[in-house]
This record gives sequence, C-alpha cells and structure tokens, in this order.
Amino acid sequence: MPCGIGMGHTSRCVTIAKELEKVGAEVAFASYGSGYKILSNHYNYELYKLPEIKFYGVECELDIKYTAKKSINVPFIFLKSIYKESRMIKKFKPDIIIADSHFSVPITAKVHKIPCVMIQNELTLNFAELYPDEKTMEYLETGLKKFVADVCNLSKVVMIPDVPGSIEIPEKLKNKVTHTGPLLREDPSKMKAKQQLRNEMGFNSNDKIVLVTVGGVNLGLNS
Repeated sequence: MPCGIGMGHTSRCVTIAKELEKVGAEVAFASYGSGYKILSNHYNYELYKLPEIKFYGVECELDIKYTAKKSINVPFIFLKSIYKESRMIKKFKPDIIIADSHFSVPITAKVHKIPCVMIQNELTLNFAELYPDEKTMEYLETGLKKFVADVCNLSKVVMIPDVPGSIEIPEKLKNKVTHTGPLLREDPSKMKAKQQLRNEMGFNSNDKIVLVTVGGVNLGLNS
C-alpha cells in the first residue's frame, strides 16, 4: 500500500512485488493519486483505490504552510482510508502488508492482527526551520514527529531505503529499523560496466554526465 503522491513510493513497492512473485507470492496493491494511475496504467496487479490525500505547492515545490491550512479534512480522509483498507484486507486476506509512507496502514494492519512492514525515508520532519518565526509550525512539526514515530512503531519492521546515517532515527524505533539501501529494479552486479555504457551512448570517458529524472507530483498544477 504505497503513498500515492509522486512515483517513487509506488516504483519501489513494485520492485519488492516482483521479487515476491519470484518466490510464488500473490500480490495486490492499494493506492491513490499518481500511485494508483501508475499501477492501473502500467501493471496488472489486483488493485484497490484508496481516498486521496492532497498536498499543495507552487511550481512543483511543496508549501507546508498552505497544505496545513487546506488539510482540515485530513482526519476524515484518514478514517475513510482505514475503512477502505479494512475492506481490501477482508477480501484479499494478506499474510503480510507492506506500506510505503502511508501512515494509516500500520493502524489498520494492527487492528486485523497482520504483520506490517513500513518503508519510510523520513522519520523526523524538519519543516519548522523554514518558518523560524512561527510557533504554530513548530508545534505542528512536534506533533507530526510523535505521530510518525508512534505509527511506525506499530509495524514489525521499518525499512529505510538508504544507507545508515542518512536520516535521524527516533529512539523508540532503533530496534525496528533496518537500512536496505535503494530498492533497485536491477541487480547492480548484473549491470553493464560504466565505461561500456559510456561507449554505447557516445560519451567520452572524461565527459560529465547529468541524469535528470521525471517525477510524478502535480504540486502547483491543480491548486
């Protein structure tokens, strides 16, 4: 059940799904927004749609303050998502649930007594430093930090798709966290050598290459 904002959460969950399928596991997905569109347009997994949580910004940059003001209905959406997740669980009957930055899922999994693995690349939010003169944002960040830690603590394992030391780990989660490194679709050991790829693409050995990837967040486009 990946967060549906952008493409990253869904793409790394698909990477895990493909590995699980290799050992005979049956996989289903539930998501919303961009995540749901990617899964429905490009994959054939059993798919369930969840209520959409929206973030707001300008020119693809997240505006935390404006998002907070517009998020008065988040508690309702959160409860609605738990209801939808419960219906999916009763129908699909999973043995384990993998959530990616989708914070209602560990709660739902706990209620149904199903082990949950939480993938999370940020456990301590630091947006208050963007608004140093506003105590409201400081209080919001403090509350969200506690919420994130408490929800992740309901999981059996918290996977950090990065190297140790990349993010701050709350004390209560240190025994649950495992660092996996980036979740890649291809095994690096089986990839072509750098110089071979440079030659195939017409680059010289001393050329500096900049890789630009396309994201899937519509911040600022529909606000």
